[in-house]
Amino acid sequence: MTDTAYIVNQKEGVAFLLHATILVNKDGVFNDDQYEYDEIGIPFLAALGRELYRLQKEEGNK
Repeated sequence: MTDTAYIVNQKEGVAFLLHATILVNKDGVFNDDQYEYDEIGIPFLAALGRELYRLQKEEGNK
């Protein structure tokens, strides 16, 4: 699973580009159309984006 996001909050002075590629194939079989995008991929990428946003915001406040 690959996703790219440009995160911007001008009020907080936060802006960054995030690109991530992660493996979401629990059974290890490729090309079987059985991938855990909703169960693993999206929650992981959402958490990653929130954490990086928090760190960028924290860096801007120093």
